[in-house]
Amino acid sequence: MKTAFILTLLVALAFNVNPHANITVYPNGYAGINIMENVTEFVPVNITVIGVPEGLTVSYSNGSPAYYSYSNGVVKIIPDVNGTVNVNYYTYTIIFKNNVSWFINFTTPYYTIVQLPYGASLVYINGVPSFVEAINGTLYISVPAGKWDIGYIVPPPTTKSSLQVSSSFSETFLIYAMYAVVILSLTITIAFVYSKRHKGKTVERSLDNQILEFIKKKGGTVKESEIRESLVLPKTTVWRAIKRLERQGLVKVEKKGKENYVTLT
Repeated sequence: MKTAFILTLLVALAFNVNPHANITVYPNGYAGINIMENVTEFVPVNITVIGVPEGLTVSYSNGSPAYYSYSNGVVKIIPDVNGTVNVNYYTYTIIFKNNVSWFINFTTPYYTIVQLPYGASLVYINGVPSFVEAINGTLYISVPAGKWDIGYIVPPPTTKSSLQVSSSFSETFLIYAMYAVVILSLTITIAFVYSKRHKGKTVERSLDNQILEFIKKKGGTVKESEIRESLVLPKTTVWRAIKRLERQGLVKVEKKGKENYVTLT
């Protein structure tokens, strides 16, 4: 509301408008009205209100009360100081609801700024406003004196229970998502290890078959060094393959001098 008052003052000063008014619209269908007018000591002032006022207060800009009378929609003041007088009140008589839309219907003799509820969207206005400005999610509509109809829609409030449900759903979703990531990671790891081992076994079987085939072609007995030279493999690789075949009972190894002889069984 302070922001709207500041905007009203700035606009009023910029356009030298006196008096001027601010209407703050609340979500539940009532409005706070502030009318400001410069006054001169002992010069009577009549201020026409917008709507039917409730909780009417009249004060000077320094906060001290101003003496007034009210009758037939008019606040009458005889100022005892020079300065600015503020007329403040609430009213339910200028706002009504039609289905999902709210409407403000008022007649103002002043340059007026209407502040809609936070998050409200403007859907109708019966004339050309001086300006429309959105500040931090709040819409301000400035209109000159005249009769105005303004339609707007207020988003439904977010209840605590819906926030709790949303929060609970988010937490549950996050937990399941984490489980899914862990399971997926384990699956990929197991598949990778299995694939690597399976590939290793395949390579071993291929090497074993090559060695057995080579020994067979050489008449059933060969030197270990001949196998290495024929297959162009490191000594340790061939030695491990021969030991593997020996454990399976497919070959036997005999050492003669410095050479190992491998024979098919």
